[in-house]
Amino acid sequence: MHHVASKPIPVGIALNHANEGDTVNALTKAVLTDENGDLFYDTLAHFHSIFEIRTHPAQVRHFLAIINQDKSSTVYVNELQMTAEIISKGDIKEGQAVTDKNIAGIKSIDFPELDIPEDSGLVFFIQVGWHRGLYFDLRPVHEADVTNNWITELKQFYEKVLFRKPFAISDSDMKLLRDTGWFPFLSVLDKDDFWGLLGRVRDNFDIVAKEKQLIARFDESELNLILERIHKVKKLEYFIPFIEKGIERYLDGDYISAVSILWLKVEGVLRLNFSTPQNSQPSQRELVQILYNSLISNTGIPGLFLSAPFQAYLLKYYYAKFNVPAGDLNLSRHSAGHGVADARDHDAKRALLSILMIDQLAFYMQQIALAESSE
Repeated sequence: MHHVASKPIPVGIALNHANEGDTVNALTKAVLTDENGDLFYDTLAHFHSIFEIRTHPAQVRHFLAIINQDKSSTVYVNELQMTAEIISKGDIKEGQAVTDKNIAGIKSIDFPELDIPEDSGLVFFIQVGWHRGLYFDLRPVHEADVTNNWITELKQFYEKVLFRKPFAISDSDMKLLRDTGWFPFLSVLDKDDFWGLLGRVRDNFDIVAKEKQLIARFDESELNLILERIHKVKKLEYFIPFIEKGIERYLDGDYISAVSILWLKVEGVLRLNFSTPQNSQPSQRELVQILYNSLISNTGIPGLFLSAPFQAYLLKYYYAKFNVPAGDLNLSRHSAGHGVADARDHDAKRALLSILMIDQLAFYMQQIALAESSE
């Protein structure tokens, strides 16, 4: 730790060149990664100089600068103890090494040795593996009545650095995936075959072979982990007999039975858990909206849960319309519910998708229940 005497602190980082008298756009608060190129590296070098960090840049694994109201700073370089509260994908034993493959999301991070005033400016750099990120909020030391929100924002920042690829999935990527039936489910993010599939979707290549490889990753061992996770969600107890039978049929290769058992249970999970006394028979759009509202109202819900994209996935893929005269009978909640879904869509892929949708909802519902119990 070292202290930097009071000195001019930039109001922000300029985003454009300007002559005298011209308007300049500046970042006063931002999250940057090395994917931002020169803007990231120039800004990082600027802060390295301002905060008089003498450690060679190549040896800086992290630093935190706390900027006081008098413009003096306290700077920590490679010495912070940082703890993270995570949502695990499965059981973790004491002393076990935890990797990103074990993590379904970050609930919070903390610096237990520090007391960070809410009226201080912050600059935080971290390297996680080969990924680097920079967060800064300079507003509190320049603008009256502005406070930092570091507890929430640094959690979101750290999650984006640790899980670079999921957060790099664009809206157009989401649509392309959705058109093929896929989604970045929490249980596929640690599968290399999913990222290979996404790459082929982006490049408009055939995905049949890659789909088969991804589906093959969900063998009996993997599905048992999902089932163990679902068993721990009290609000899913009603559906356990159906889920167990559906997975049994899936593993036996009886995909028509697996889809017939599980596909409509996705809506069943939503309807049984998100209908309210005030709205006992919500529409399907209302059901999905209630789920989404329950997620975004909970600040502990990780960004990795991709709440908004999953809402769109349910509405546009699971609840897709069908058209009998046009012969558009692709499997959806509606075509299945009306008994006209194409038998060819009762395959391994759709059976697995129904399991993954229920698994995704299990993650959501567990965190919603935890938030409700802490209120």
